[in-house]
Amino acid sequence: MIKGRAIGAPFVVKRGYSRVIDQQNDFEVGGFMRVFITGVAGFIGSTLAHLLLDQGHQVAGIDSLNDYYDPTLKTARLDRLMARDGFAFTEGKIETPGLLADLFSTGYDAVVHLAAQAGCGIPSTIRVPILRRI
Repeated sequence: MIKGRAIGAPFVVKRGYSRVIDQQNDFEVGGFMRVFITGVAGFIGSTLAHLLLDQGHQVAGIDSLNDYYDPTLKTARLDRLMARDGFAFTEGKIETPGLLADLFSTGYDAVVHLAAQAGCGIPSTIRVPILRRI
């Protein structure tokens, strides 16, 4: 059972799970969910996966395992997750045509999108115009 406080938009649960929201936006959901996490090998993604697994939910995730951050950290996080029942992992890039459609064909109750290309700011080779006060 998930208990907590909704932040922002109302908490929505599909597939007939019970949903109770009181006047302060507290919610309670019965049953387990199938949750898909992008960026599951990252710090936040892996921590969320463990929390959901601890609550009895099934978790599947995808990560490209790129080397922008230390790959041994990502591998260690995945090793801990792979040792748990209810977890499935796919190595791949979310922008690969058809990959997510294939993965989503089994159906999930929630998707948490945490994948991002780290360090994708403005490269030093691009000149940024300086704004001047006139």
